[in-house]
Amino acid sequence: MTKFTKKILAAASAGTMFLSLASPVLADNTIEIIGNGYDSENEVEVELENETSVYQHNKAIIINDIDADAETGENDANQNTGGTTGILTGNARTSVAISNMLNSNSASVDCCSAGDTTVKIAENGAESENEVELELENEIDIYQDNFAKVKNEVDADAETGENDANQNTGGSVGILTGKATTSVAISNMLNSNSAFVDCCAAGDTEIKIAENGAESENEVEVEHDNDIS
Repeated sequence: MTKFTKKILAAASAGTMFLSLASPVLADNTIEIIGNGYDSENEVEVELENETSVYQHNKAIIINDIDADAETGENDANQNTGGTTGILTGNARTSVAISNMLNSNSASVDCCSAGDTTVKIAENGAESENEVELELENEIDIYQDNFAKVKNEVDADAETGENDANQNTGGSVGILTGKATTSVAISNMLNSNSAFVDCCAAGDTEIKIAENGAESENEVEVEHDNDIS
C-alpha cells in the first residue's frame, strides 16, 4: 500500500507534492489531506502510471532454387530379323513440393491493475483550500513488424519417348512409351501477427470529503486513462 498524507499546522500555509510511480503492478494507494489549519492552502498531485511495451520484429529472406528432371526412353531396337520386336518404357514423373512458413509474432499481455485508491479530505480548518489531483494511467504499446522476401525458382522436367525401331525385317514391331508428368506445389505462409491484451482495470477509487470547516473549498479531480496501441 502506498499512502500519502499531508498535514500543515500553520495558520496560513501552502504546499504542493507531485509523485510519479511506474511499476508492472501498482499496489493500493491512500491520499489524505487531514487536519490543516484555518485559511491554509493544501494541494496534492499524484500520478500513477503503469506502462508495458512489447516489441517484436522478424526478417527473413528465402531463396529456393530447384531443378528436377525425370527421363525415360531413348531405347533402340534396330536391324532385327524375324520374330517380334518391341520397346516398352516406364513412366517419367517429377514432383516438387515447397512449403515456406516464416515470420510469426504472438504477444499476450496480462492485466496490469493500478490498484484501489482512497482519497480523503477531512477535518481541515475554516476557509481552507484543499485539492487533490489524481491521474491513473494504464498504457500498453505493442509493436509488431515483419519483413519477408521469398523467391521460389523451380525447373521441373519429365521426358519420355525418343525410341527407335528401324530396319527390322519380318515379324512385328511395337513401341509403347510411358507417361511423362510433372507436378509442382508451392505454399507460402508469411508474416502473421496476433496480440491478446487482457482487460486493464483502473481499480476502485473511493473519495471522502468530510468534517471540513466553514467556507472551506474542497476539490478532488480524478482522471482514469487506459491506452492500448
